[in-house]
Amino acid sequence: MKNSKITNYLGKRAVLRNQLSHRFIKKGRGIEIGAAQIPLGVLPGVKVLYVDKYMREKIVKRNPSLKDKELVKVDIMDDAEKLEKFNNNSLDFVIANQLIEHCINPLGTLANFLRVLKVGGGGYFYGYPR
Repeated sequence: MKNSKITNYLGKRAVLRNQLSHRFIKKGRGIEIGAAQIPLGVLPGVKVLYVDKYMREKIVKRNPSLKDKELVKVDIMDDAEKLEKFNNNSLDFVIANQLIEHCINPLGTLANFLRVLKVGGGGYFYGYPR
């Protein structure tokens, strides 16, 4: 997905999101959970696997407004709160935009993010109350 599409969709927030990403995620392999139509922009060479609880068809069924949107291809289906498909200390970063506020157990979710991160790994979490 081209950054220009993201910038047009989010405007100044997209630019800020990408600037923060480039500042804190400089290398490595990690995941972005629930990116849907707005994946975070990362630097060249950074490897992102896209994680969602559902594949495209079910995502669109649950949120019909996404029907005509270009969604990222889900690489791994997993529950964001549990991340059972990931080993401990296996990822350099976890990206979770506007996710924590939807979790049943936000503290448990954050604990699992920390569980899968390598020592020195990092996270990019952005959320806001609706």
